[in-house]
Order: sequence, then C-alpha cells, then structure tokens
Amino acid sequence: MNPRSLRAHLACVLFFSSATALANGRFPATNQVITRPGRPEQFALRTTFGLLRSDDAGAHWDWVCEDAIGYSGVVDPPLAWHRDGTLIAGLFDGLALSNDPACSWSRDAAIGKQVVVDVSAANAEATRLEALTGSYDPQSAPGQPRYVSAIWTSSTDGRSWAQSSTLLPSDVIVESFDRAASDAQRVYVTGESEAGGARVGVFFRSRDGGQSWDRKAFPFEANGERALFLAAIDPSNADRLYVRTNGAENGRVLVSDDAGETFRTIWSGANPQGFALSPDGARVWVGSFRDGLARAATSDFAFTTVNRTPIGCLHAAGNALFACSLDAYGFAAARSDDGGQTLVPLLKLPEIRGPRACSGAGDAGVNVCLATWPVVKASVGIVDEPDAGPVPVFDAGATPPAPAGKSSCGCAVVGAKSKSATGAGLWAAASVALLVARRRRTSP
Repeated sequence: MNPRSLRAHLACVLFFSSATALANGRFPATNQVITRPGRPEQFALRTTFGLLRSDDAGAHWDWVCEDAIGYSGVVDPPLAWHRDGTLIAGLFDGLALSNDPACSWSRDAAIGKQVVVDVSAANAEATRLEALTGSYDPQSAPGQPRYVSAIWTSSTDGRSWAQSSTLLPSDVIVESFDRAASDAQRVYVTGESEAGGARVGVFFRSRDGGQSWDRKAFPFEANGERALFLAAIDPSNADRLYVRTNGAENGRVLVSDDAGETFRTIWSGANPQGFALSPDGARVWVGSFRDGLARAATSDFAFTTVNRTPIGCLHAAGNALFACSLDAYGFAAARSDDGGQTLVPLLKLPEIRGPRACSGAGDAGVNVCLATWPVVKASVGIVDEPDAGPVPVFDAGATPPAPAGKSSCGCAVVGAKSKSATGAGLWAAASVALLVARRRRTSP
C-alpha cells in the first residue's frame, strides 16, 4: 500500500465526501461488470451509486438507481444474469429480480428478508440461477453468533425459488459459492469462522449438490490476511478451482487441482480487485489498483504484467476481457480484445445518458431515480456539452495518466467539470473506499 498513513487516507476520503461524494457518501466508481449470456452486446455495470445498463455494446449507458432496485447505503449487490434476460441482485434483505431491461424490480417471497451473500448463473448455459444466503440467527447465545446459511435455486428464470441445499454449519459467516459447470453435483462455498478468538478461513465442498458438506480449515497468513473468496471453477474440470484472499494491504490468488484438498499460491500482491478466467480455462487475469493487470496461462501460472492501468474489476466473455477502473485513469469500463494489453474505453462516468428510459409498467420503478439524478449528475461530472476528442487506448507499455494538480491531502478532486489527482493519492482514496464497500467475489 502507499506508505501514507491510514489517518491520511481517511482524511482523503473525507475530502472526497465533502467535495464530490454521492448521497450515500461514497466516491463514484465501478466495481463489477457482467455480460448477458448469449447476448454479448448487453452489459450490466455495478457502481457505488446503482447500476448502469448498456444494450449496444457500450455505446450508450443508462442509470438505474439504488432505490429502484431496492437498497441504499454502502452496499455492492452481487449480480447474475439468466440467459433469458432475468437479472438478479443479492441484497442485505432479500433477492431483487428484474425480468425486463432493468426497469422494474421485484422480490422473491421464498427467500424473503434473508441476507443474500452471493449469486450465480448455475450452469454453463446460464439457464438456472442460484443464490447463497447467510443471515444472523436471532437465537444465538450472547457472545456466540450463529448464522443460517443455505443455497437457493431457481430453474424458472428467477420467478420461483426453493432451498436446494442443507444448511451449512452455523458458526461460519459464508462469503461466496459456485457450482461447477462440468458437474452439477459439485458445489463449493467459502467463509470465515472464529477459532479461539482468531478468524480463520473455512472451505466447504459438496459432491452431492449441497446435500452434505466436507469442511476444511483454510489458514490465513500472519500478515493480516483475511476473507476467503471463491474466484472461479475451471469450466471443464470440477476439481480445479481458484480462490482469492484479502489482507491489510496484500492478498493472494490460489489454485487447487484436487477439489480443495490442497491449495498453492499462484499470485500475490496488492489486494486483488479483479479476477477473470477465460471461458476455455486456458488463461487467468488478476487486477489491482496498485499493481495493474497481470496475465498467465493456466498451464504454468507464469504471470506477467500486461497493463499498468489500475484495475477495479474484471470479466471474461467470449474472446474479450472487460475491466473497471477510474475516470482519472482513462475509463470507468473498458474492453480488451488482445488479452489485456490494450484497454479500449467503453465508458467514462460523465457519458452516462441518465435514468433508464422505460415504457409501460417499468416506468414506476425507474421514475424514482429522477429525484436523485441531479446529485448523481453533479457527482460524476456530467455536463450538457458532449466531450469531444479521440478515444484513448491504454497499452501495456503506457503509464496510466495522472492528471496534474492536487488538493492539500493529495487526493483527487472530481468536480462537475474538472478532474485532478496524483496517481498515488487517487489510488489511496479508491483503496479505502473499496475496503469499506461490501466485499465481493469478482466473477470470471
């Protein structure tokens, strides 16, 4: 991490909040991008101020506010997409679903008010959706918190859900899960538990679709490492899986070739904010704000840095790689067709068109966004005049641009019409903002 003290980091974040923050107090940023299965021109981009949708390969982006989806505050709902277009978001108080182009949202009655920790398109064809719940058990004894956690499945494009697994052990705070595309009976779950007052990682494996669980402890390193997340399962080998960890400053990516019996570290560095596995399982990418974008073949895991642009999320689909970053580094979302060496911007936040325009019943869900649109518009720097000029491309040898000028604490100042930062100051503030956000697995 930048050697600046935590106190200085927090001062920067407070500066952001007073100058440019959104109504929920967060710095405007993107942190998950997914494409609709079978429709690669349709994108959903999660932000710190709601959801952005594009239906034309990133040429235009429309905003769906948090209130329309059904949440608020410092929350980053995990997203998953059914092949038919149903989009789901996991919230602290249930599962939100949209069966139209993100215009109207509903809740699933079966899952109810449970905490939805993670969501997934459960098979290779994305014709089944799943959710992992992990709610606090109100019957817990004082000082001994317990949790009610299970997997829920919908085989009807999100319109009806049922619990599909037995309950996981109640001492574990679950964090992430997924089902192997090549073996529907293989399910993995990660979480954390306290043993003797120390936080330890916990890894679960099921070979019968979640009806029984094998449990293994995952020891964290002594450098402040915590939080174990399932990053990906190899598409053709259910025994090969990837996990990542976060720490006080650094994290790791590990791989297992024996269904989680053993793991070996394949990458370490600044806390990984992005992870992606190619659809054929042959290549893997790891990205962070400090270290940029690294790539390796899964035959040897010999990582090389292919791009220095700070990375906030990654997603691989088809032959393309998609990434999040910050506007000051050139884009909020970008696409690469050469494995990450060049990143072609798809979006800067001032290019958002506005609240998503819908027709019919969907209007009621999106019209609530009109009230907060002026705040968002000012926060992300939207002006009425279009931004002229050529679209930049950031290649492997280029150092990410750091606009001149800085505030007294060295933080970025992103106003309605100007952006200024030092590279280190912007990275520091973004890092703290990401740490206070809800931790999420980055989908491959």
